[in-house]
Amino acid sequence: MFSVIRYILGTGDAPAHLRRVAQLHLVRSVRVIRLKCALRWRILLFAGLAGLAASQAATAESQTSLSVIKVNGVELHYVVLGSGSPLIFIHGALDDYRMWEAEMEPFGRYYRAIAYSRRYNFPNHNSSPEADYSAIVDAEDVAGLIQSLKLGPVHLVAHSYGGYTALFFATRHPELVRSLVLAEPAVLSWAADRPSGQPLFESFMKMWQPVREALQRGKDTQALEMTLDYFEGKGAFERLPSSVQEVLRDNLEEWRALARSANIFPPLPREQVARIQVPTLLLTGARTLPIHQFIDAELQSLLPHASSVTIPQAGHEMWSDNAEACRDATLKFLRKIDSGALSFLQPPKHLSSRCVMWSSR
Repeated sequence: MFSVIRYILGTGDAPAHLRRVAQLHLVRSVRVIRLKCALRWRILLFAGLAGLAASQAATAESQTSLSVIKVNGVELHYVVLGSGSPLIFIHGALDDYRMWEAEMEPFGRYYRAIAYSRRYNFPNHNSSPEADYSAIVDAEDVAGLIQSLKLGPVHLVAHSYGGYTALFFATRHPELVRSLVLAEPAVLSWAADRPSGQPLFESFMKMWQPVREALQRGKDTQALEMTLDYFEGKGAFERLPSSVQEVLRDNLEEWRALARSANIFPPLPREQVARIQVPTLLLTGARTLPIHQFIDAELQSLLPHASSVTIPQAGHEMWSDNAEACRDATLKFLRKIDSGALSFLQPPKHLSSRCVMWSSR
């Protein structure tokens, strides 16, 4: 076709109507070629972008692939994402490193974010626990993890029994701590030794003793039901999605380890906590249990460099109930540390001043 068109247009004596037809065919052909080229370019572009996205996803997946390390005679599984200053997430009871999956990417933008499973939590397979297993044992595991990975001073973001672990760690290894973010650390022994806290501790023990007996008899479902009734309200376990129930079952070995322990809440001297010198952020759920409110009030009065924020629409499981508020408050706190402007802490802008309380001493 193109050879015919070139012949007609190149022949000066060709009839005028044939020249007009040839020109029309040429214009149409050029348009078709341009359209095909543009379409081919778009296909290649989208294919390239898809390949880039797949490559980035594969990179992120490889960065967060599960690793295992031997520490203090036990295995600890962990994931890592990002670079920069090291930050370690410590989960609470009946949970594992997966608690922090949604936090790895946002924190990994600024830090070398590490989430690990404590020694008797999924997917670790460690031998039967010692009779004195407690947050003290976990604190020494954190020290071993940091030293084995050659991390140096770290930011610690910890929840519940993991927060108890973080406090023991900070008192025993202050040279390895850069900052603390504590979401209701379970220092329940502090309630037991104060008249105003004793009824709160007794209420907890009314739940824990039957749970402990159920675990010792192998009544796992009954133990989980009683536990969730206390923390989240009657019938809470049955209302959970099956996937969440499975996570709890995955981590029953830790609950059994604590049930066997003679030292589930070892004493944490208040005077040692008062000597913690690193910046500390306390996160408290607006709907949390009175015993956690009591402990957080104790911590605020003791810690010399503490700030606090109340997370709206959240209970003790605040990192699940309102993850965005927890994330924003934590990142703001850490970025203030990095910039050296810690004394000018303000609450995240999107949180209501009626719901959020910040304090700084």
